[in-house]
Amino acid sequence: MKNLFLLCLLTVVFAFIHIPLHAQAFVEQAVNQTLEKDSKVSCVLVFQPLSLKDKIDSRLTKSEKGHLAFNLLSQHLKGITDHSIQLLQSSHIKYRVNILSSTINVYDCPADVLHQLQNLVHVRAILANYNFRGFKDEADATPPNSRVDYTWGLIMTETNLIQEMGYQGEGAVVGGNDTGFDWTHPAIMSKYRGYSSGVAYHNYNWHDAIHEVSPLSNQNEDNPCGIDIKVPCDDHSHGTHTMGTMVGSISDSITIGMAPKAKWIATRNMERGNGNLLSYLEALDWFLAPTDTNDLNPDPEKAPDVINNSWYCSEEEGCNIDNWNLMQISVANLKAGGVVVVASAGNSGPSCETIAFVPGMLEEAFVVGATNQVDTIAGFSSRGVVSADGSNRLKPDISAPGVGVYSSVLNHQYSYYSGTSMAGPHVAGLVALMVGANPGLRGQVDTIQEIIKRTAEPLTLNQDCSGLSGMDVPNPIYGYGRINALRAVQEALKYTSGNKSVTTRQLIDIFPNPARQEIIVPTKDLNSNIEIYDLQGKAVMNAPPQGEYTKIDVSRLHQGVYLIKIRGNSTMTYGKFLKVE
Repeated sequence: MKNLFLLCLLTVVFAFIHIPLHAQAFVEQAVNQTLEKDSKVSCVLVFQPLSLKDKIDSRLTKSEKGHLAFNLLSQHLKGITDHSIQLLQSSHIKYRVNILSSTINVYDCPADVLHQLQNLVHVRAILANYNFRGFKDEADATPPNSRVDYTWGLIMTETNLIQEMGYQGEGAVVGGNDTGFDWTHPAIMSKYRGYSSGVAYHNYNWHDAIHEVSPLSNQNEDNPCGIDIKVPCDDHSHGTHTMGTMVGSISDSITIGMAPKAKWIATRNMERGNGNLLSYLEALDWFLAPTDTNDLNPDPEKAPDVINNSWYCSEEEGCNIDNWNLMQISVANLKAGGVVVVASAGNSGPSCETIAFVPGMLEEAFVVGATNQVDTIAGFSSRGVVSADGSNRLKPDISAPGVGVYSSVLNHQYSYYSGTSMAGPHVAGLVALMVGANPGLRGQVDTIQEIIKRTAEPLTLNQDCSGLSGMDVPNPIYGYGRINALRAVQEALKYTSGNKSVTTRQLIDIFPNPARQEIIVPTKDLNSNIEIYDLQGKAVMNAPPQGEYTKIDVSRLHQGVYLIKIRGNSTMTYGKFLKVE
C-alpha cells in the first residue's frame, strides 16, 4: 500500500516535470498556505532537470569532468531561466540559481510576483522551503583514554599503519557540508585550503548557505556566527567534529584525522543544526564550482575530491518526494562531475528499512553505517533496504567507526560524539588518503568506491531485512563491511603507473605470522635500522640487520598487533605481525 502511494506521488512529480510549456506551473500547497499567513514566501522554482549520468565519459580526468559538467549544466539553463531571473531582478527579490538541480532559490517573494512566476513557460513547479532538523547525533561523556597518537577508529581501520607508511592525504581536498567549521581550531587550521603562512584567503574555500535564522532554532538567541558570513564559523560544533575526523591532528605525534595532510574547504548548510530545502540545494551546488565569498566567478577547478554529508531531511518534517528528486539530481550530477559524495546512513536503527532519509537513501551517494569499538554494528545505525522511495535498493554501502569518536569541537576543545555522522567522515577521509596516494584516481568515483567496498572487512549479523540476509555480503546492516584503509590504499596504488612511492615505501612479508617466539624479517640494506611499534605508536624494540634475513626475539612482547619499520638511507619499508601467547 505504501509503495502504491509513493508510486502515485512519483507520477505526480514526473507529470509536472514534463507538462506542456503553455501549462501553469504546479505550486505546492504549503507555498499557498504560507502566503495565507504571511505576505511573502521563500520557495524553489523548478525547471526541467538535466541528468549528466550518460553525458560524461568516466575515463575523463576530474578536471575535465568538472568543467564539462559545469558547462553542460550552465548551457542547459540558458534560455529557460532568463525570464524568471529578469522578473526577480526587476522586483528586487533575492535569488540564487542552482545549476546541479536546475532550480532557483527565491527569498521573500510576494504573492503577485509568485503568480507571475507560476505563469512563465519554463517554470515546472514552485516548491515550499521546508525546515529540517539536520541530524540526531549525541555527545558522549566518555572520559579521555590512554591513546598515545591515534584514535581507536584509525587503529581499527588500520589507518595508522598507512599513515606510518607516509600516505596521509597530501594533495587531496575534502569538502565539509555541515553546521559550519571553526577554521581557527588548532586541529584543522593548518589544513584549511584558505590558510597559508599566517594569511587567510576565503574565496573558493568557504560558502555560507544560511541567509536567515531557522524557525526551528532558539528564537530568543541570535546565531553566534551570524548569517551570510564571509569567514568559516561553526554555530553548533557538529561540523568541526566531522572535519577533525577527516583531517585533524592535535600535534605532530597525535592524530585524530584519517588524512591529516589533506586540505579542506566547506559550506554551512545548517543553522544551529537546522537546515531547509534552499540551504541544502545551495550548499551542494557550490561544491561543483566553488565561488568567491560574494558567490561569483565559479571555478570547477576548485572542486573537492570528496564531500562529507552528515545531515539528513526527514519525511515527517516535509522532506517529500519532490525534495528527494531535487537532491537526487544534485548528488548524481556531482558524482558525474568527479566528486565522491559520502552520506551518513542515519541514526534510526536497529530496525530494518530505517534508511529513509535524503541523502542517505540515494543511489548515487556512498552511504555509511556506524560500527563500535568491538567491530559490530552500532545499535542506532540505520539499516536497509531503502523502501521509502519504493526502490528497495541495498544500503548502506559501507560501514566505519561511529561510536565514541574523539575529535575537535568548539572553543578549541575536543570531545567524543557518536552517530553515523561520525562514521561518514572516516570514509571521506579514506577517499582523501587514496587520492593522495594515487592522484590518478582523482575523479574516478566508481573506481574509488569499488576499491573501498572490495577491501572492506566483511561483517555480518543474524538480522534479515526485507528478505535479505544479514549473513550475506553485502548485507543491509554493514553493506560490504567495515572499511580497511591499509588494504584500500594498497589497492589504490595498483592503479598508479610510475609512482616512485610504491618502490620507496614497500610492505614486507614477516614470518612466521602470527608469531610466538621469534620473527624473521627480510633485510637487504645493512645500514638500515629495524624498529617495532605497538598500535599506540610506542617504540617497543629495535635491532640492527643481520644480513638478508634478520631474526628477532619477540617472546617478551605482549599479545597484539605490531608494526615494523625498516629505515634505510633512501627507503622506508614496513611490515605488520601478530604476536600470540
